[in-house]
Amino acid sequence: MDEDKTTATVSTGKLKVARTASFTEDFSTTDNFDSANSYGVSVDTVSKKVRLNSGVVKGSYISSPISTAGVNRARVSSQISTQFALGVQTMERITNDAKSYYFPQSLIDRSGREWLVVYIDGEGIYIEIKNPDGTSVFSGRVFSSKATVATGYTSHSIALDYNNRVWVSLVDNMSSTRSVSLGAINPDGSVYKSMKSLYTVVSVSITHNRVAVDPNGRIWLFIALAIGINRFWAFEPDGTAFIPMTAFGTSASWAYLSVLLDTKRNMFLVVTSQGTSLNFNRVGFDGTLAGPQVTINNSSTTHGNADSYYDYIEDRLITFAVTANGLYFWRTNLDTPVPTAPMVYSGVIPTTTRGTAGIYYNGDGLTRVAYLHPVTAKLCHIALNSSNFTLAEPETVMVAGLHPSISRNTAGKLQILFDSTDDTSNAQIRKAYLIWFLPLR
Repeated sequence: MDEDKTTATVSTGKLKVARTASFTEDFSTTDNFDSANSYGVSVDTVSKKVRLNSGVVKGSYISSPISTAGVNRARVSSQISTQFALGVQTMERITNDAKSYYFPQSLIDRSGREWLVVYIDGEGIYIEIKNPDGTSVFSGRVFSSKATVATGYTSHSIALDYNNRVWVSLVDNMSSTRSVSLGAINPDGSVYKSMKSLYTVVSVSITHNRVAVDPNGRIWLFIALAIGINRFWAFEPDGTAFIPMTAFGTSASWAYLSVLLDTKRNMFLVVTSQGTSLNFNRVGFDGTLAGPQVTINNSSTTHGNADSYYDYIEDRLITFAVTANGLYFWRTNLDTPVPTAPMVYSGVIPTTTRGTAGIYYNGDGLTRVAYLHPVTAKLCHIALNSSNFTLAEPETVMVAGLHPSISRNTAGKLQILFDSTDDTSNAQIRKAYLIWFLPLR
């Protein structure tokens, strides 16, 4: 007889109904909590739950003895809810040769295939395309470039159009004449549009570049300059010009650039930086500017990284910056943008080195940040409650790396891509890595 699956018992040669003791501990009191022998947990009598203490990722709850007279065997059942990303589940090095790979980025196309796009230093753009079952569609270099990556500046960006093509922008910041180009790749990995140079400038770095696709299927390219005025272009889905080069806003040497879609107002939300200021511009899908540039932060704290996302639940722009005092967050009203005071999460003091932070928001009430720890020099991940930027998931320490980007793969897993020299014998060679976390809710 399988005693674990029956409520019967054998007694004096007969099978009879067992005596069953029912005990339910709903944690509305701490009467049965053995605090002396428990570790890292506390009882929340309001929500009737046992919770991990702040900063603890693994704890132990011990109950005091249960008084059930006449019972010599008991079965205990429980329901456990854990954080959604307690630690690294898998880490994979996705490049293995002697070349240096920078700024790995990924996206899921309209057929469910996963794209990896990374820049090979001094060679150009390399891509991998995989089916949802993991089989390969294509891998190889598609666009050539002799440029080496300039420290702190992005080399390329990607965006998916409505024809399932991926558009790629590419910057050369190391030649005497700096340039930005644009090309496109078909779903099978073949080239749809060869790289075409759109803009050149002498001695002024193009710090960041972003490709975006509007609801009309048009392709947009935005760039931020180290000194001076930013620029954008727009193209029809077939690559023909729609809006010529247009100047807008200002930026500075430590410029950052976020380009977000706001389909409610039919415009792009563009955030750049200038010194200690975070600048906000609204660009309509027809190319017109919706009002003047607005500084959205009222603090003069220097930031080493900045990024933004559109919170479509609250219909606000959220901008974050890595500062010497912690993570700063600003909420911006999109109809009447004005400078606001930051909300500060001071539990993490990341390094302010450029290229060491990324942000991710999926409308689930959590804001996820990857950042470089200033003491351990390791990439870390935390999740904050989007409503007030308090801690939702504790810090997960990963490995040394730069240029993190956060996304989800076809299986719904949170993933962070980055480049690193952590396990290479040559500190000048950077490899691209992919870290998978436990599935998101």
